[in-house]
Amino acid sequence: MAKDKQQTLPQQENPEEREKKSLVPEVIDAEKVGEIEKIDSAEGLTETNAPLPQWLEDDPYRGMTQLETTDDQRRVLSRELKPDEIQVRPDGIVYMPGIYYTQRLNEAFGPGQWALYPVRDGHDQKNNQALYHGRLYVKQTYIAEAIGAMKYYPGGMSTYDDCYEGAMTNCLARCCKKLGIGSQMWMPEFVRKWRDKHCEYVPVKNVKKGTQDYFWLKKGQNPEPPFQRQKASAKPIDWSKHPIPEEVEKLMIGYFDMDEVEAKVKIRDHYSVDGVPQWEKLLNRLKADKAKVEKQKNGGSE
Repeated sequence: MAKDKQQTLPQQENPEEREKKSLVPEVIDAEKVGEIEKIDSAEGLTETNAPLPQWLEDDPYRGMTQLETTDDQRRVLSRELKPDEIQVRPDGIVYMPGIYYTQRLNEAFGPGQWALYPVRDGHDQKNNQALYHGRLYVKQTYIAEAIGAMKYYPGGMSTYDDCYEGAMTNCLARCCKKLGIGSQMWMPEFVRKWRDKHCEYVPVKNVKKGTQDYFWLKKGQNPEPPFQRQKASAKPIDWSKHPIPEEVEKLMIGYFDMDEVEAKVKIRDHYSVDGVPQWEKLLNRLKADKAKVEKQKNGGSE
């Protein structure tokens, strides 16, 4: 099944090969920190026709809101996450790996006492995402249902099978939110504080292609090959002496939805001289980038 889907997926440029033509080279309805990529539509989803267990044949929503849990189970489900249970993607999205959702469900209810039933699956042609629509059951009781998604890049490190499994994990994470598992991951303020404390935004280089980029990494962590950390070449900026002007902040953090840490790193590396920000030069670039985005939104018309 995975092979058939892979053959029908449209080709898409690998993100490593995209040229960095502007300060904000690509804006795709930027999302708030901590949110998982949204699905524009359910187009491409088809019924899996997986056989229903006998206890589900009459009512797929059997037992809704009727799951009984003990005090110990509720403590397991709502337990705060440990720092090592949280990871960060290079683009700054913070997440909990799927294995921890599985472990938490097993700890609370026991192996084999819960299941993620496949309702529909497929792919979203518009966004080139693997899709998985599933329902979570615990002890034959309906808990929640959701659609999970994961981007697929032909020729990238992840196969379509990996992306399909990622979509399944995304679905499970959304369903587990109803039980309180990893609920902090859906709180933007928690995500920002955790990332500021445990992560850093650093320049990296693709040693195979010679291209440069910026990644979010856990402090002390190295990026996966072929990327390597690079030392910042620019002099640090004393932000108490050079606060970001309001107009620049509105564009970088407001309009382009940049994280403040990301904005400061890019100002330091590209728009400063000897630790002094070049605000006029930066503002002109931001205005030009905004004009390009607005033109694209208007279908390329002036």
